[in-house]
Amino acid sequence: MPSEQRSPGDEYEVSGEFLDLLIAPHWEFLEPALKDALDGVDASTGPVLDLGAGSGRALAPIDAALPDAEIWAFEPARTLRSILLSAVAASPRLRDRVTVIDRGPLEAPSLPETFSAMVAINMIGHLTPTDRGRLWDLLAERLATEGRVVLNLQPPARPESVPETAPISARVGRRRYEGTGRAEISGPDSVTWQMTYRVYHDEEIQAEHRVHYDWWVLDEDTLRAEVAARGLRTARTGPSELAMYTIDRGPLD
Repeated sequence: MPSEQRSPGDEYEVSGEFLDLLIAPHWEFLEPALKDALDGVDASTGPVLDLGAGSGRALAPIDAALPDAEIWAFEPARTLRSILLSAVAASPRLRDRVTVIDRGPLEAPSLPETFSAMVAINMIGHLTPTDRGRLWDLLAERLATEGRVVLNLQPPARPESVPETAPISARVGRRRYEGTGRAEISGPDSVTWQMTYRVYHDEEIQAEHRVHYDWWVLDEDTLRAEVAARGLRTARTGPSELAMYTIDRGPLD
């Protein structure tokens, strides 16, 4: 019964069916913290960039904090981008303000000369250390003078195995959708996650899918050092368990 997907860059071809549904409880905490972290940004200095926008979970808190902001939502994965585009098109508030882009900012053919804010929730680990450095270079070059970046760091903070997580599940009608994950060390600064998704109908299993993807680890000290090397400042924000940070052009500590 299980099926398996490992093609680089398209792991969401399988997990996209489940992701938005299963991450909803986590966003109950992320959403208000993200809104608070963006409050006070001057959106007139350029668009807000939403990196790895997924199904669009960050759009509501961005809109709540910055109701007049133009938003560029970057999502390379086709399945997630389809959900994102449908959500934007169905919203009178967002349809004229959100541009959905089918790749990441490092591959985009054009970017705004300046941007007022950047949001990168649950996605930094998808970047190799080289690409992460390119992203920090982009911030140093184009972040508005009073601009702000909001991101979070997900575990593990160093290359180490992570045992199978407790299942996260959600019910829709007579079906229950469940996801678990575990990680193994795959390099000096990376792990490989294996996610397992199951579908139950009246508690009888109907399908099981396994997805692998690479994740480059990043801890707070490394984040601060990499960002400071570009003349930018890092600060913690929100509840400590969310491991959320802001980056700006303020004086370094």
